[in-house]
Amino acid sequence: MIFIQSIVPNLATPAYFSTKRQNVETEKTSTSAIPSDFCTCIIQCVPALKVFCDDSGEFYKSDITALFIRNLNVISFPSPIFSNTVGTINNVLTGVKTSLVDGTHGELIQVDKFYYFQVDWLKIKNTLGLGKYQLEATTTAVFGGQVIDYFCSPTYKLYNYSDKLANGTVRLEIEQTGKLNHSYDYSNLKGSFGKPVIYSNQIRLPGSLKFEAMNEEIDHLTLTGSTRESYQIKDQIRPTYKLDLHLLSAPQVIYTLFNDLFANPVKVSDYNVYNFVADVEDYAAEKYISLPLIKESSSFDASAKQKRKSFSFTMVYFNDKIFKTND
Repeated sequence: MIFIQSIVPNLATPAYFSTKRQNVETEKTSTSAIPSDFCTCIIQCVPALKVFCDDSGEFYKSDITALFIRNLNVISFPSPIFSNTVGTINNVLTGVKTSLVDGTHGELIQVDKFYYFQVDWLKIKNTLGLGKYQLEATTTAVFGGQVIDYFCSPTYKLYNYSDKLANGTVRLEIEQTGKLNHSYDYSNLKGSFGKPVIYSNQIRLPGSLKFEAMNEEIDHLTLTGSTRESYQIKDQIRPTYKLDLHLLSAPQVIYTLFNDLFANPVKVSDYNVYNFVADVEDYAAEKYISLPLIKESSSFDASAKQKRKSFSFTMVYFNDKIFKTND
């Protein structure tokens, strides 16, 4: 062992060694000696999606939500004879599960390719009450009881409708046709007695819809006379809107991104109390109600450290007929 003695017997030496050094990488450890459970901050918590009902049954104020159920009749295995699919609504607070089988809680719609249950939230309020719910679909084997297929929705919180509570949300109204190669085939759906059926759904999400731009196309002809008058051929406006969806978790928004927004059109209702409304079908409109739009592009900030993400979509007006001609 080698001892090194200080040759400057004054306070300069301890002062030097106690001086704070800057720009040195350090790792801060927990100051608590007691291990705690893993917990994320309030920003990472995922609140339930709002759904509303109104005793009047008014379309704008009452929501429906579709529980999509695979129809095992259209796949070769397992055979539908040996399996059973049950849709339920689960009260998150009490754990009580209620089967969705008839018109008590909505409407069961079966087509040749699949079937789904449209949950009517006004009926849920009248039968089960307000609260937090999840929708589940479980397919089990008749012999053995093993689970073949399972789906669980995000958590919904059911409220009586009010403008204050609905503020800050938008509702997408979906009618699907055609075939999604990565998902389901919605083309030429047939119900009972061969009656045509169109798959429909609604999803309410935190967000807003705003009028963003008027893309204009002006065609005119300049005459060769001395005054060189301009002759109008066609003036067209294509309204553009921005649909913003705010801080959603993956289970809350992925189905919308890869399924619902393929609808042609997507009908958007905006429930923000203050908004500038530009509806070319209704000049006196004070709210966006079922405005038909088509997605043109999307953007979001990539991150691997957040459970919730915001999305922005450029939407164009579905009816491309806002123009004037002089034939």
